[in-house]
Amino acid sequence: MRKKNVSWGIIVVWLILFFPVGLVLLCRKVSREKFERVANGKFLRRFGWVLFSFSVFYFLLAVTGHLQAEDRGNIVSGVLLIFIIFGGGGLLAVSRGNEMIYLGQKYYRYVSLVNASGDGSVEQIAAAYPAAFDQTVSDLQAMIRDGYFRDAYLDLAGKKLVLPKQKEEPAGTSFRQAVRCRSCGAPNTIVSGMAAECEYCGSPL
Repeated sequence: MRKKNVSWGIIVVWLILFFPVGLVLLCRKVSREKFERVANGKFLRRFGWVLFSFSVFYFLLAVTGHLQAEDRGNIVSGVLLIFIIFGGGGLLAVSRGNEMIYLGQKYYRYVSLVNASGDGSVEQIAAAYPAAFDQTVSDLQAMIRDGYFRDAYLDLAGKKLVLPKQKEEPAGTSFRQAVRCRSCGAPNTIVSGMAAECEYCGSPL
């Protein structure tokens, strides 16, 4: 059963009313857009650094005595709370953003290598990455679960990634390349000189 995606409006409301919940919803939303991991990861990382900078700025105001209150203990408690929530939340967002960027770049590299391999040889893909054979199998299985290779499966006995829905190329044509759909960002394989549409959203490529 597909989980309902939370709207940006709801996320903004939660960020204002109760920041920790809003940050969790934000991370979950950008993480689910699997074909935009790199772009969303960079956004999340920038957002995290802004939050962390805000917490450091507030901390410096307190240290230099620019924050005034009748009870000094209230200032200390408030600054610590802000530093923990915004500083910790910011670092969490930066860490999650870096993970998304790394994963997105790795998967896109795998897509390019699969397209270049022609026959889907896992050993060839692993050698070109380069990565251990078992790690490549694990990565390709994760990509299949994420929908990167529709209707594909791994033939471990033959050490191949099988793409049943792959169209036959016309005679005399051998140039194939990986492209991203402008509408949804999904990786696709196209053949030079042939009209094609995105396997995921149907948009023309």
